[in-house]
Amino acid sequence: MMCVHIASSADNPRIINTKTDIDNTRGSRFAECMEGSVFSQIFDFDGTTQLGDDTYLEIANQFNASGPFQSVRFWWWDPFAFLADENIFTINVYDGPPNDPGTNLIHTTSANGTISMVEDDPWGDIFRIDLDLNESIDLSFGWIGMSAYIPDENTYHVSFFSHNETGLTPLLGFSNNSWSSSTGSNNLLCLGAAPQPLPLSKHALYISIFMIGLFVILRMKSRMG
Repeated sequence: MMCVHIASSADNPRIINTKTDIDNTRGSRFAECMEGSVFSQIFDFDGTTQLGDDTYLEIANQFNASGPFQSVRFWWWDPFAFLADENIFTINVYDGPPNDPGTNLIHTTSANGTISMVEDDPWGDIFRIDLDLNESIDLSFGWIGMSAYIPDENTYHVSFFSHNETGLTPLLGFSNNSWSSSTGSNNLLCLGAAPQPLPLSKHALYISIFMIGLFVILRMKSRMG
């Protein structure tokens, strides 16, 4: 089991470093989904490998959501210290595997997101990325694609955590204008539930309370006058 970072930069030489985490609980130690998440893929891993290469411009992971979602949370291993507030993350939502000709891109969002450091690691800090999709996505099964544009480096990067476990569909990576399977690899990923509209009965209750309050204020003013 490994944590893999792949950075697309033609100027950087290929760098491979590996270490072992003796407690074997890295994922569960720093990764936690938002409250009420409709999809959670959190797993443990015991090693890290970083690659500086132009391999993938986008990665995509399968999801099976229990309800509509409106936000995405994922984690980023940053051995090259690329992350900054001006970085632009792109999230694509597909209704099937992006390498399937019949799959449709149903939503895309590009934004800075909210970046929070969750682990100070001498081999590369680990950050949590929270990004709002700006609309509710009512899709129970599909794929989430993600990438990041780093303005200072004028490059695209992806970062994901690898994990071998029966039952998890390997993520797909996009390079050379085509998608390919990254066997044994997945990403720490959560989908946040979309806000639920208030029922009409609650709207009526709030309007009634407002009207009663307004009536009381007007009566008080009339008595004072």
